[in-house]
Amino acid sequence: MKLIGVFFCLFLFEGSLPLFAQTQNGLYRIILVKGSPLRSGKEKLRDGQKIEDNEKVMFTTISDVAILLNVGFDKIYLRPKSPNQLKRLLKVSDFVNETARERNALKNVSVNVRGLESSSSFQSLKDTIKLHIVNDLKRSPDSPLSSFKLFNLYMEAPNNVLKIEGEYLVIYPGKVGFYNLHFTKGNMNSEVLAEIEFLDKEEIRAELNFISNSTANKDSVMNIQKKYAEKLYPKVPKAQLMEVLSNNK
Repeated sequence: MKLIGVFFCLFLFEGSLPLFAQTQNGLYRIILVKGSPLRSGKEKLRDGQKIEDNEKVMFTTISDVAILLNVGFDKIYLRPKSPNQLKRLLKVSDFVNETARERNALKNVSVNVRGLESSSSFQSLKDTIKLHIVNDLKRSPDSPLSSFKLFNLYMEAPNNVLKIEGEYLVIYPGKVGFYNLHFTKGNMNSEVLAEIEFLDKEEIRAELNFISNSTANKDSVMNIQKKYAEKLYPKVPKAQLMEVLSNNK
């Protein structure tokens, strides 16, 4: 299963009303801003603003980020990739295209990595996840910790992010994002056991607020948010999902 590239049309959500016309192409709503990115290098981007893909933004620090959603709920990240992109005017459309390339790259990686097509998928709103070695990962209960290794999308392996607690493998990478859990037995090539996505709870809350503000019938908000979250984050444990939904009433 691919955890990226799940998009929705508003007709799926009865009672919803977009904050901008569906006929306008290249129009986004800013749902979350971190740091101090600037519109046209002059004024700070703010939550709730509209922005078009032909506009330009400027980053002031490497940690700046703005998250956008359009009427199809396509999520776009505006954030600098390197210090070379700071204090320069950059087109929003470049980030739209870059996001598409990253999704395609991830899709190609998923197809080419050995064992990934038969691996399991997990999502978590917490900074750790506990996977049962036998039931979730289909490995022997006696599998040593050294047989497991976690890689991010750049095939980097962070240190000290795995431990075994009884029958469970505990994973805590320290950063949100996508990871592949590998398993090696002896001198054999590694096998991908699982795709794991650690989600940013603040981002999800912003998305749910966007859904709420886009819904004409306020009695339908909770149901629409639930449908959206279950489709976009189907592998999140139900208890975690209900917790974040209950905080966005």
